[in-house]
Amino acid sequence: MRTLSYLRHPPSLETGDLSTTLKWYIAGFSERSEIQVALHVPETIGPLPAEYKLVLFRIMQECLTNVHRHSRSPWAAVRLIRKAHSIRLEIADRGKGMDLHSSSDSNVPPGIGILEMRERVKLLHGAFHIDAAPGKGVRVDLNIQ
Repeated sequence: MRTLSYLRHPPSLETGDLSTTLKWYIAGFSERSEIQVALHVPETIGPLPAEYKLVLFRIMQECLTNVHRHSRSPWAAVRLIRKAHSIRLEIADRGKGMDLHSSSDSNVPPGIGILEMRERVKLLHGAFHIDAAPGKGVRVDLNIQ
């Protein structure tokens, strides 16, 4: 129970900066999943409100979980970009992709992961976009002002 709580909300989100927490999580994720993750993040991204750090962390975590469960990709990339008045997070893989517009398989219920990510970003008045196609991987891009 303690490990699960620690993975869902690492104490370093409260005490450190986001880049340190991302590095820690990705190192453990890569070890557990054997998926190589390239992390592109500034050494320090400066101070962020706690709710921004949590949203960015949880979306990165959900995306990497989806890479592990669904994509069959041996590789993923996480990029965090800080500009004067915004922060952008991109997560991409080179896996089997997905068809965002197909409803042909009505026996498969939609997952809550994408809906939850959209809602988290919406609460911060941000923009959320998924670029995906069968056989072309998935790229999640979000921008918070």
